Amino acid sequence: MLHLQEGLPKLVDLFFEMDTNGDGTISLVEFLDRIDLDRTKFIERAFGVMDSDGTGELNFREWVVAMWHFATLRHDELVGFFFDLYDGDGSDSISIPELERALLDAYGSKAAGRNVQQVLSKAAKRDASLTRKEFVDTIKSKSEMLYPAVQAQTQVRRMVVGTAFWERRLSDRLAERNPMFHPGRYRELLPKLLDLDLTAIAHRTASAKVEPAP
Repeated sequence: MLHLQEGLPKLVDLFFEMDTNGDGTISLVEFLDRIDLDRTKFIERAFGVMDSDGTGELNFREWVVAMWHFATLRHDELVGFFFDLYDGDGSDSISIPELERALLDAYGSKAAGRNVQQVLSKAAKRDASLTRKEFVDTIKSKSEMLYPAVQAQTQVRRMVVGTAFWERRLSDRLAERNPMFHPGRYRELLPKLLDLDLTAIAHRTASAKVEPAP
C-alpha cells in the first residue's frame, strides 16, 4: 500500500548508515546529522510524533513509516501537519498562545519578525482560538510562513532515497481510494500506518537483523 519496494534497499542501507552506534534505532541527533537539518523545537516535536512508542528513538519500521508519512504531504497538507503538532488535545482548534509557541518553535529568534507578528495580530482579532480552517487560511496567506516545514520536507526527500522517489509515492497516495490515506488529522495517520501489514519491510529488515515488524 505504501509502494516502498522500489526504494527499500536504499532505505535499509541509509538506516544502518545513520545508526552510528549500531543499536538498531535512530536518535534525533543521528537523524539530523545525516539529513543535515538544524535542530529546532519544531523538528523535535515532529520527531516526537514519529516516535510512536516513546523511546526517544526510531526503530526501522517507525522510521520508514515516518519518512513516507512526512515526505508524501503536499505543501498545503504540511499546514495541517503543522497544526496537528500543536493541537495537543485534539479539539481541532489552537489557542493564540499555542499558535505563538508553534511559530516560536518553528522560527526561533526569527519569531520577532514582522510576518510572524502580523499573523499573531491577525489571529488575535478573530477569537481566543483558531479552528483548523482559520489556522490553515492564516498560514497560507503568508506563504513564507510555510518555510520551516517545506525546508525540512525538501531536505528529507533529497537525502532519503531522492525527491523523484517521494514524488512518485505522493502520486500513489493521492490515487489511493482508502480514506485512511486522505486524513483530516495527519497526526492520527501515523499509528494507523504502523498497523499495516508491511510484509516486504518485515522480511527485508529481519534478514538484515533489525527487529522485524510484528
